[in-house]
Formats: sequence, C-alpha cells, structure tokens
Amino acid sequence: MLDFNAIIENAFNEKFEILKEIKFGLTCQTYLVKVKNNKYIFQIYTDKRLYQAKKKYNILNKIDSKFIPKAIKVEENEEYSYLITEYFEGKSLHYYRRTDSEFSLKNISNELAFVLGQIHNISDIDKFGWINDNYVNTQNSLVDYIKNEFNRLSKNFENIDVEIKQNIFKKVKNAIEIIERKSKYITRPVLCWYDINPGNILINQKNGVYNLNALIDPGGARYGVPEWDIAFMKMQVCRSKDEFDYFFYKYIKLNPQIHIDIELVNALSIIVEFDVMSIELAEDVLILPIPYDTNFRDEIEFIHERII
Repeated sequence: MLDFNAIIENAFNEKFEILKEIKFGLTCQTYLVKVKNNKYIFQIYTDKRLYQAKKKYNILNKIDSKFIPKAIKVEENEEYSYLITEYFEGKSLHYYRRTDSEFSLKNISNELAFVLGQIHNISDIDKFGWINDNYVNTQNSLVDYIKNEFNRLSKNFENIDVEIKQNIFKKVKNAIEIIERKSKYITRPVLCWYDINPGNILINQKNGVYNLNALIDPGGARYGVPEWDIAFMKMQVCRSKDEFDYFFYKYIKLNPQIHIDIELVNALSIIVEFDVMSIELAEDVLILPIPYDTNFRDEIEFIHERII
C-alpha cells in the first residue's frame, strides 16, 4: 500500500499541507497541495498509467502560454509516478453552465481560440499518434488511428438494435472515407489537446466579467490535425450554433496561418460523437449529447424509446 503523504513529502522536501483531495481512483490520485505560500496540483499515477506523468510533463513543457499550467517536477519508478504542476484558480465551464443562465461561451471564445492557436502552432514531429515520454506511439496515418479506434469501440454497440447499429456504423464509415480523402493533403501533424470538454476549461468571474483561466488535463493530447480540437469544441463545448460560429470566427481571425477544413471538422465531429456514445453505452447510459446538433439524433432517440 503506497503512502501518498510520504510520496508528497519526499517530492517537495519541505513542509506541506494537503488542502483538498480533488480526485481519488485506482490509477490516479490528485491533490491540491500548499507549500509555503504557493499552491500546486500533485498527481500520483500507478499501474498501467505510470506513463501519464511524463507524458503530461513533456506536453506542458512544449506550450508557453499563460492559460496552460506549467509542469514543475516529474518522477517515475516501478511503483508509481507523480507530476507537480501549477495551480490555477477558477471554476469549470460545467459550473457556470449550471449556475448562471446568462453565461455564454462568447465571453471566453477569444481566449479559447487564442490558446488553441498556440497549441496548434507546435509541429515538431512528422508522426501522428499518442505522446509517451519522448516517443510517439503512432499509427501510419490519421486514418489508421481512426480505423483502429473504430474497431476497438465498435464492440460497445453489440447489444443495440441491428438496424440502428448499421445506421451508426454507416455514418462513421462515410466520415472515415472523407477523412481518408482529406488526409492525403495533410503534410505535417500538429499538437492537439484533443479532450476538450467543459470540465477541462477553468473560468473565473469577477464583477460580472468572465475570463478564461486555464485549459487543463492534457492526458489525451496527441499529434493530429487542428480540426480534431475544433470538432471537440463543436460537439462537447458549444451549446448553440451561434456559440460555435462565434468561436470559429475568433479562431480563424486570431490564427490566419492555420488553415481549417470545415468538411474535415464535420467528419471528425462524427468520430468524436461516436467515441462519446461508445463510452456511454459501455456504462449502460446513453444521453443526448451536449451540442446543439448531433449526427445521430434519430438513432439515439430510437435507443431511448427502447430503453423506456
């Protein structure tokens, strides 16, 4: 049994105080720790997720942005790994969605578009795939990665109606064909945050003014196309067409050097939603997605009717 207090004490080598246990699980424990007058996020990984500490450390060190927490220290041994990062104040986008009916993503779209542009300007490798330490665990192409994910996630759809399953798979395969056609023109992958969701967007609010504080948790980051992150914004963050159009306008305006193919965004949005649906089905729950639009409305509504 690991002694987490001892691990934290050895990491800082000075007096500390655990202010809050943010997350506790089998493979990751996250604490808010105070040392002298400074606060830090301390994450401990075990088992098959040991690699996550170094992965996050290397990603965070690639990005020089006031909106991205800086990595302070990383260590790894056979039993555990840990990562110390800056702590950012702020509540998640989830919180403001629930508690403030006046909140609009437009309040922070400028800052979100800016920080994503900073991330997408990092292109220091010519392979697609996951980042693990200094090694990229890669498929041969973006399409190979997506096909591999499709084969892996398809198993979660085994118990739904055959016709509905076929409809879902047909849409995904059509999207893959579009991505395959488009991928021929992708010359170099860029860094993508990938898992952009309301829980990873921290905001502060003062005197009625909202500001983006941080984009956190690069655990899903990989080398891909910037359209990945735009698709995640569309399918997991924006809650109306107006919100997405405004964000997209800001992204294009602030990052004119980055070409975004909207047809590729729409195809990848199908893959993003398929991914989310597969997770929900594996957990025996399927809800209509957050976005203003869904690629699978008829199929999801049919499944809901059968459940009821």
